[in-house]
Amino acid sequence: MKNQYDLIILSNDFSKILSEFKVLEYEKELIPVNHKLFNFKPSYLSPAYHFNRFDKVTSEFFEIDLPNLIKKGSIDENDFSLLTVKLHLETNTLLYSLKMSLYRIVFFMSKFYKGVSPNNTFGRIREDGKPKSMMAEVVRLKDSDKIMGLIHNNYIDWISEAVKPRDTITHYENLSFIETDESKFTTIFSHKEKNINSFGREELKIYVDKWYIFINEFLPLILTEKINNENN
Repeated sequence: MKNQYDLIILSNDFSKILSEFKVLEYEKELIPVNHKLFNFKPSYLSPAYHFNRFDKVTSEFFEIDLPNLIKKGSIDENDFSLLTVKLHLETNTLLYSLKMSLYRIVFFMSKFYKGVSPNNTFGRIREDGKPKSMMAEVVRLKDSDKIMGLIHNNYIDWISEAVKPRDTITHYENLSFIETDESKFTTIFSHKEKNINSFGREELKIYVDKWYIFINEFLPLILTEKINNENN
């Protein structure tokens, strides 16, 4: 099996960030924020956890399950269908976990930005350029605020592409898979109007990698820019 995310290391990384907030809990009246941050840990770890699950199931499918079916000489349609359902479920769950984790940062934004409500979604920038929900405030302040600039840059770099497949599987269709060389695969969407490119493991790995780069910069910035900064 390919290299997986070390959840213990990631958990320790999160604990270090949490401890920096805890030090200022009473001085800066952070009890509600710290309580929410403590409960954020599953969201922090979720993309890595589900990527590991995704990797395990896809490896088993191409290296064990599919070869075993082929050895039988005839492939039972029901058996094959059940195996591909596993691929759908793990891929769908990984995509959902990324968007869920992004949605959870809205609470922290609402504590420090009057224009962001805890009832907002993360939002998006429509094809006509109009931002929706929290992204409207991000676009408005991106040039004058480090945190908003960080979110906007990550949205343009990877977030907008990472959440499109999740929106498609929610509203339109499941994924289809085709096998390529060396037991790799790619996903195919028929909804071309969604402007979604086909993607495979490497693209999903990039999304998860960038989630951790982003969140490990975002949370410390909340601390330095919005909590320690006496002008805020």
